[in-house]
Formats: sequence, C-alpha cells, structure tokens
Amino acid sequence: EAAQLLAGRAISADAVRTGQKKLMDAIGTGRIDEVRAQLDLGADPNARPDAMSPLEWALAMGREELAGLLIDRGADVNGRGS
Repeated sequence: EAAQLLAGRAISADAVRTGQKKLMDAIGTGRIDEVRAQLDLGADPNARPDAMSPLEWALAMGREELAGLLIDRGADVNGRGS
C-alpha cells in the first residue's frame, strides 16, 4: 500500500523504511540535526517501525527537545501512529 501511494513520487517502500530507521536511530542518539534532516526528507513522525512511535521513543529516551520537534512536525500526541 505504501509503495502504491509513493509510486508517483518514485520512492520505494524500502527507502521509506530506511528513512524511518534513520529517524529512530537519530532520536536514540539525540542528534537533532539528523532528526530534522530525516523529517525534511519525508520520514513520518507518526509511523511505528518498531513498538513505539518516534514521539514515544523520544520521550522514553528523555529527549524533550526532539519530542517538541516531532510535535511541531505533526507527531500525534495521542499516540495513534500509522
């Protein structure tokens, strides 16, 4: 389904998964510049590539600044990620 939605944008499902993983890795290490870059490249702040959404991961890691950035970029504060 994601690949179909992105077909017109020439982005593969693998690229989307890779971007989401990079986003989660950057959150885990606290690299706000990398988090911002991944969001700029289209990483979804509501996707759940793992058990947690990016916002939940940022909060679990104590990264309030990243949590704020994710919220500013559209993260669902009610936890209804995709």
